[in-house]
Amino acid sequence: MKLNKLSLSLAITLALGSTFGMAHAQTTATATKAPVATSTKASTQAPAQKAEAPVKAKEVLPAGVYPDTKDNWARDAIQAMTEAGYLSGYADNTFRPGKSITREQAATIYSKVLQHNTNEQELADLVTKENGISYTDIENDRWSNTAIKLVGAAGVMEGTTKTTFTPSKAMDREEFVASAANLVKKIKPDTPVKFEKVTFKDGASISKAYVADIEYMAQRGYVASGATTDFNPNQPVTRAQAATILNRILNGETAPVPSKATATKDNVKQDAKKMENKAKAVEKDVEKDTKADAKKAKDDAKKAEAAAKADAKKVEKESKANKTDKISESKVEQTPRIVRPVRRSTLKPLDQKQQDALENSVFTQLNKTYRTPEAFQDYGVMYWRDNQLHVALKSSADMDTVKANLASQGNSTINNYVVVEPSQYSQTEYDIIESNFRNYYSKNEKGGNVIAIFPDVENNQLYAVVSTASRETQQGISKVFGSKVKMTVKR
Repeated sequence: MKLNKLSLSLAITLALGSTFGMAHAQTTATATKAPVATSTKASTQAPAQKAEAPVKAKEVLPAGVYPDTKDNWARDAIQAMTEAGYLSGYADNTFRPGKSITREQAATIYSKVLQHNTNEQELADLVTKENGISYTDIENDRWSNTAIKLVGAAGVMEGTTKTTFTPSKAMDREEFVASAANLVKKIKPDTPVKFEKVTFKDGASISKAYVADIEYMAQRGYVASGATTDFNPNQPVTRAQAATILNRILNGETAPVPSKATATKDNVKQDAKKMENKAKAVEKDVEKDTKADAKKAKDDAKKAEAAAKADAKKVEKESKANKTDKISESKVEQTPRIVRPVRRSTLKPLDQKQQDALENSVFTQLNKTYRTPEAFQDYGVMYWRDNQLHVALKSSADMDTVKANLASQGNSTINNYVVVEPSQYSQTEYDIIESNFRNYYSKNEKGGNVIAIFPDVENNQLYAVVSTASRETQQGISKVFGSKVKMTVKR
């Protein structure tokens, strides 16, 4: 059961003070006190002055918007996080979006997020673990003590050393994003991957200890990435940046994609002509062989049909003769129910260069529907099988569109080597299923290994080959994943 956000926010505010400001804000009582007139002359002159310069009405801002954030680039994120109770301003009603945040301020934010997004049992377990968290520079009566212990118990933040936390130290971007990755893994472990490959212009300057977590956040769209994008790992993270990343995590927002983020291969606009030229070259190389292969395929089909009829008569005869034979019946029952049809198996195999050119040509057509290859991953999956490139799509309407786009090319290579078919899952969904399966298997089968794993699109499941699997593991896989995963043990 989720905790009540309003009561939780109030309790934390009373116990810990404002997320960023209350621990250090100066009182403004004397500054806001109305002045007292001490001069009779000044008093008599006051009306004339008011007539010349009338007092302007105080601007009324929406809830969660501060005077210094109303025109800020992060206004919406700051407002959303303030309204949700995760962030708050200073005593003078400012937010100070450009100010850097400290480690204890970040810990307080994460503490609120954990309490809002963790069930009662998990929260109780964390509270129990808090007893083992202590730092020499965090006094028991320090305003951030409780929050620091909670994030330490949850594994979201660690000390700067084994015995110190350094609460007042400003966090840099790589440290903050890495800790935010720990938060995501704790409250949203199934967040799908949106960008398989990520890069940064200044990637070499990111500390090795943080690379994996930063890539994790970029792959899920929480931080922007790209060949032309700087991460600026050593710059202090600002309050506006922290609010933006937090808003993306909690509300499913995605960082904007730079125009050149996929410049290497996925910049389809620049490379489209080059891809088409490659496809045409492949077509010329393959077209001659295709005609000969078609004739051979026709002849082979006739031979196969004749052989199949002969086999069918033989099987029928044997079945009648042994219909009471239990062993024969057992063998019949063990015949696989799923028979994969061989499509154009007599086509001449394409080499790697030809396959790449064909993939690029197909991607060019897919981008007419999905804009970029990354977007396609959310709607379908592409794979090679039986010497053909399969494009499996979740939407029947998309299938019609893609088929029409491919057919409009009048390309015999595409017509012969590309199969468009339906799929229940997209590549992104298969990736999630695979990640969850690997985690479950490694946790329950300590001595086992995943030998091979791939999407079985025809049967709408992930096919996994493993080295070992106990009866308990097999039953657990069946219970947790159902028909989504087909696991086979290679003896």
